Amino acid sequence: MSVALCLRGIHWLETYQDKKNNHFYKIDFRKNIKNIRQMIIKPFKNKDIKVDIYISTNHSELEDEFKNTFKPVYFNAYDIKTDGKIYLPVKRRTLELLREVKKSQIRYEYIIVSRPDLILKTQITNIPFNPHCINFTCKAKFDKNSWCDFLQICNSDTLQELINAYKKVYKKIGSTHHLHMVCNAFSILGDDRKNIFNNELVSLIKYPASRTSI
Repeated sequence: MSVALCLRGIHWLETYQDKKNNHFYKIDFRKNIKNIRQMIIKPFKNKDIKVDIYISTNHSELEDEFKNTFKPVYFNAYDIKTDGKIYLPVKRRTLELLREVKKSQIRYEYIIVSRPDLILKTQITNIPFNPHCINFTCKAKFDKNSWCDFLQICNSDTLQELINAYKKVYKKIGSTHHLHMVCNAFSILGDDRKNIFNNELVSLIKYPASRTSI
């Protein structure tokens, strides 16, 4: 049995502006290494399940350290876009990783899409996973046809459906019956984002532990 862990997003940035609340943060993946190892990698390895890590992130002075820390089977890095705001297009980076997972032709029991700054509150193997669905954390309150990009879990059987959903830029995915909500799974520490999430998930969302307010 094998598991694919896809980490996409910024791992290190001296100054990041959150476009939702105009706060400034320092992003540092090193503050989250322990959580990723203890909550995602170790629970599988304790069951003799191999974890293949796929990473798509930004270029930085800590790029090699990030890569050497997780020893991914696939790694790609990009310059961060700075057209008025600093960001790394999450949808494109996610699609890139999902396509690489599919290209591998390995049958994965779990395909976990996460971020370098996501803090899980429980071990990934304790999350109620429906193997017949795309499992996600919550639908975004600001768009009824969208889900939040924090965490998704699928397997090789439902991988193509998740790829198709990203290709549609989240359009009309709320109508599919193959979505299974996974609640109470994670915490993101720092800045409060209550206003954009469904009420039942308000207590889960704060902002990433790997972000330090400036």
